[in-house]
Order: sequence, then structure tokens, then C-alpha cells
Amino acid sequence: MIPRIRRSILDRSPRPASSPRGKTLDGKEAIVRRTRDSGGASLWIISLLIAGTIGTLIVVRAVQPDPEEIRAKFAAELSALEHHPQDDPIGRDHLAEELLATPGYPEFAPALYRHLERQHPRIHELAILEAEARAEVPLFRAHFGKIAECKPQELMGLRDTANALLLRYSASSFGPELTRIRDELSARLEALPSPGVAEREWVQVTVEVRRRANERDFDGALALLSEFEKKPAATALSDLPAKCAEQRDMVNRLAQNAARAAIKQAKEFVGAGSTREAVALIEKTLGTMGTLPAATMLRDYRAQIR
Repeated sequence: MIPRIRRSILDRSPRPASSPRGKTLDGKEAIVRRTRDSGGASLWIISLLIAGTIGTLIVVRAVQPDPEEIRAKFAAELSALEHHPQDDPIGRDHLAEELLATPGYPEFAPALYRHLERQHPRIHELAILEAEARAEVPLFRAHFGKIAECKPQELMGLRDTANALLLRYSASSFGPELTRIRDELSARLEALPSPGVAEREWVQVTVEVRRRANERDFDGALALLSEFEKKPAATALSDLPAKCAEQRDMVNRLAQNAARAAIKQAKEFVGAGSTREAVALIEKTLGTMGTLPAATMLRDYRAQIR
């Protein structure tokens, strides 16, 4: 007789697997069924992995830069840089720096990038030069605007300054303008008479001024002096203002003498009862005085005898 404990252990032996319909499957069929079910699940997993990989490749392909497109874009931008206005070197430098800082250009267009790197130092140098010229040349231009009032020494100083600025900023946008100013200053200086010629002209003017003053054409004598001061020859005389002042004083003295003489003669006419002749003499003398101080003396006397 088998003990009960031993019996219970034997009773725990595996039971045949049952089918979904309640039928019992033997061990071999159960193994095949489980293998088939796990194989189907693995196929689905593999399919999903393949689909995900393909999708990832498509996305990567879509976002990956196109080297040919990058090189073509960089080449077009370099062409635009080459044709950038020459009078804007500062803007050209900013554009070059933007291109050098653009991602992708060093990796996909290395030859073009190295070409721009070699050019950039000169582009940057011209930009610095332009900034310095913009700070200095306009001040010189303002002085040049008063060229008509300049004496020979001042003209020579302006020309020297123009030469110095042109030597430094000829490569800037101000180069053509500085060349034009320098040439105009040189032409003005070359047109000036030599000091010897100016002195001879001055002597001739002083002779004519005295002649007119002696003929009591005081207004005409002063007009002659004013005309000479505007001539190129006048700028060659370093002490012209003093010389002209001396001539004007001479004319004023002669005009005062003439006014006193006219008043003296007019008084004689008045004493003889010829007031009309006295007034006519005073007015005739006034016509030669212009704005000279002696004219005031004559007008005051005329007011007394009328």
C-alpha cells in the first residue's frame, strides 16, 4: 500500500493543455501553438522598427543641408559683395563679417570661405580708413568753402592740407573729392601774380587814385581802391589793408579841404546876396563826396543857408 503523502505528489503531474474550444491538446501541439503566437508578435515588432527607421531616415534626409545649394548661395552672396558700392566700405565690411559668421559655409564651401577670409583684412582696413576720413575731411571741406576770402598764404596752407589728406585717404570714398579740391587750390595759386607784378599794379592804382582825388572825384577814387582789393593781384600783397587805409585817409583829407573851400566860396556868394549860387556850389561839391565824412559838413551848411 502506497502512503497518502506519496500519492498526493504523484497526483500533481501536468495535465494536458486544453484547446480554446475545450478540447485537450497534447504537448507537441501546445508547443507549436505557443511558437506560432510568439512569432506573430515578433513580426509586428520588427515591422514597426523598420517603419520607424525608414521614417527617421526620411526626416533626416529632409533636414540635412544640401552642400550644392549652400555653395551656390554662398557664391551668389560673394558676387553681391564684390559689386557692393565702392563708396560704402563700412557697409561692405559688415556684409563680409556676416558671411564669415554664417553657419555651414566653412563646412560645405571651404574654398569660397577661405577666399573671403583672405580678402576680409583689406576690406576691414578700408572700412576703418573710411570712418577716420568721415571724421576729418568734412572739417577741411568747411574751410575750403571760404576759398574766395583766402589770401595767398592761406591758399598754400589749404593746398598742403589737401595733399596730406589725399595721401592718407585716397583709397576712401573722399579720394576723388580731395583730388578735385587740391587741383582747384593749385590752379588758384598758379593764377596769382608774382609779388613784383602786384607791386607794379599797386603803384599804378595809387597814381590814379591821387589823380581822381585832385580832380575832386573823391567817390571815384574810393571806388578804384575797392575794385583793386577784389583783384587776384591784391592777394599777393601782404600789407594790402594798411596800404589801402593809407590811400583812403589821403582821399578823406583832400575831400575835407575841398569841402572847406566850397563852404568858404559859398559864404562869399551869400554875402553878395547870391544864396542860390551858394546852394548850387554846395550841391555840386556834394556830388563828388559820396559817403565821405566831408559830405556831412556840406549838408549841414546847406541847411543853414536855405
